[in-house]
Parts: sequence; structure tokens; C-alpha cells
Amino acid sequence: MTPRPSGGVVGILVDRKLVAVSIASAMRILRRLGLLGVSLVCFFGCAHVHIKNATPEILPVNASGVYPLTLDFAVASSGVNERSIVARVCVDGRMMSMKRISRGHFSYDYHMPADRASVPYFFEVNYTRQTDAGLQHICEKSPTYQLLLSDHYALGMDTQRGTPGTVVTVIGRGLREGDTVYVNNQAVETKLISPTAIQFRIPPIAADRYYIVELADSHETLHVGKIFIDRGIIKTSPRALEIPKGQSVELVINLSSTALGNGVEIEVTTDIPDAIFVPDLIVRSGRSSITAIIEGAAPARGTLFLRAEGFMETAVPVVVYGTESDKK
Repeated sequence: MTPRPSGGVVGILVDRKLVAVSIASAMRILRRLGLLGVSLVCFFGCAHVHIKNATPEILPVNASGVYPLTLDFAVASSGVNERSIVARVCVDGRMMSMKRISRGHFSYDYHMPADRASVPYFFEVNYTRQTDAGLQHICEKSPTYQLLLSDHYALGMDTQRGTPGTVVTVIGRGLREGDTVYVNNQAVETKLISPTAIQFRIPPIAADRYYIVELADSHETLHVGKIFIDRGIIKTSPRALEIPKGQSVELVINLSSTALGNGVEIEVTTDIPDAIFVPDLIVRSGRSSITAIIEGAAPARGTLFLRAEGFMETAVPVVVYGTESDKK
């Protein structure tokens, strides 16, 4: 039975504009198109299919001039025929079909004109949904976005982990004076090597975790990646101490990386505090070693423990002797 027209209006998309018409007029249009038994709905922002623009806002310039515009979707309502989902992208006023590259993902390779550095675009997704009233043909449209190209960008780092003081190289394009690397939102020592490489030293920060690395100038902040901070190594020479009572010996302490900032404070403790005297130690910025003078006060056997922020603990066996027999 043909439904009887009733009052009210519906929206029909005409030349990318939503036009309000009466239900009676809409049904006459549907009848002429042979779609009287099908409801026609055009809108965007619907809850039936979640649509997300997966295209980065800024893309690095490449030699081919081809830039992928990508769209992600997820069916969120029963009745939607996933196979019916078709996506198109309108770039600079030209509507083009997108390719389904995998489930939930569409892509279109756009050839940017050589004289352009940005273009406007929007997505259109069409699909069908079965309802109690019949089959709905649904058209969703996204907001208009801008695709921007940049010749100043970072591709990544030559390593994804290191210890405090380690030199890391950021690879990119269009790198210049004034670019500064930030680790954990803190500016670090940065050195421009070339327009495609810039170096920084990992600052003295807590180890055993990842930190965000960014590259910034006065105009923009670029995401570089993540770096994992490993604990550094403390080595000593000699590896064990033999100290005559009432005398002192030298202990050279070497860090696996150069101290930065205010230097590296080394905490020295011992399980024989009455037998040896241990001074406070700081490896100054720009250096990686220090010589400590350890004094023997009374015969004893024990251990020196060396600790520093971002470094593994090191233990040094110690013997303070009064006679040669104390050393055995």
C-alpha cells in the first residue's frame, strides 16, 4: 500500500546543499525515481557509523607530490550494511572515489599541484541501513579540512633509547638555526648539523621510562618520537680498594656519559662508616669522570656503594688494614 502523505518537511541534498521540501513533494520525487519504498536521508555526524579523518593536519613535502587522504570508520548501529559503505573525498571542489584499503579504512592518493601548499577537502560517506520502515540510504559529510604541506619536519631519531648524556641525532628536512629539541617539555642542548640532521644530548632525567621528544622553533612544534632512557653505568679504577690505616688512596670514578646541566651528584655510602672517610662527589658539567680521595681510619672490611640519578648502582669492595695480615 502506498503511504499517505502527511504534513511536515524533510531534507533532500541538491548540489551539496540541504533543501527543505514537504513530505508530499519528497514522495513525488521518490516515486519518479522508483524509490517510493525506500527512505532517503542525507546528513553527517550520525551515530550509525563513526567517521574519523585519519589524515595528519600537516604532511611533509615529498618528491612525488602524492599525499594520502585517509578516513577511518566504525559501524556503531545494527542494521548497517558494512559492504554498502562507500567513501568519496572532495578536494578543491572535485569529488573522487576513495579506495577501501582494509576493513574500516579508506584512502585516496591526491596529486598536489606543484604551485600549491594547501587544499581544502571534505569526506562523503554513503551506506544503507535496514530499519522497520524499510531501507535507508544515508549520506554523511564531514566538516571541511585543510591539507597543509611543510618542508620543515622531523622524520625520527637514529636511536629510540639511550642513557643521560648520550648524543642523539634527529633526522628531518628543512632543519635550521633556531630549532630546539625538547625532551619531556624541557629544552635540551641542541646542535644543528645540516638541514637534514640536528643533534641533542639526553638530559639528566629519571631512567627506566619513555619520554616525548619534540622539535620546536618560534612558529611550530613538531613531534619527533619517543625515547627510552636507560640507566647509565658507573665504573671505577681500581675495582677494589686496599687502604693502609691512616693513609688515603685515589678512586677514579667514570660515568658512561657526559654530565650535563648542574653536573651529576654521586652519593657514596658504605657499610663501614667508622673505618673510612668518603667526601661528597659531583661530576661537573661537560665531564664524565672524577677522582675521589678515600681515607682509611680503622681496620675493617666492607663495601663502597656509588649511586647517581639515572645510573646503576656500583659496589666497590674495600679493605682497610693496619698490618699485612689484615688484608688476608
